Amino acid sequence: AIVGAIYEEQGADAAKRFVHAFLLSRAFDLSTALKLDNPKILLTLLTRQKNLEHPVARLLKETGRLSNSPVFIVGMFSGVRKIGEGFGSSLKMAETRACKDALIRYYMKEIKDFELPSDAASTVGPEHRISFFPGRKSPAAEEITEA
Repeated sequence: AIVGAIYEEQGADAAKRFVHAFLLSRAFDLSTALKLDNPKILLTLLTRQKNLEHPVARLLKETGRLSNSPVFIVGMFSGVRKIGEGFGSSLKMAETRACKDALIRYYMKEIKDFELPSDAASTVGPEHRISFFPGRKSPAAEEITEA
C-alpha cells in the first residue's frame, strides 16, 4: 500500500527508489526461507539437472565416536569438488546438513539474468501505466505525456 501511494503521489521513479532503499537492500538469510525437507534427494536432482557427477558423502573428521557427544563432519562431493559441508552428532545428521549447505551455496551463488518489472515499465507508453484511482492519471503517466 505504501509503495502504491508513493507511486500515485510521486511517480514510478520515487516508488522504485523506495523499494530499492527499503526492501531490496535488506540482508536476508536464505537458509531460513528454504524448506529443505529432503535435501539429499534435492541435491541429487540438482546435480543431475546440471550434468554434474552424483553427490557422494565423505567423512572428513570425527571425534568422540564412542562418547556421549560425538561430532562428525561430512563433506558432500561431486566428483573431486567439495560442494557442501555439515556437522552433527550422527553421520546422518551431518550428511543432511552437508546436503543443505551444498544447496544453499548453489542457490546463493547462482546469478539469474533478469530484468526487474520496474525497469521494463520505463519503456512502456502512458496508456499502459497503472493508476490505483479510476479516472486519475498517475504522476508517472503525466511525466511521459509532458515530455
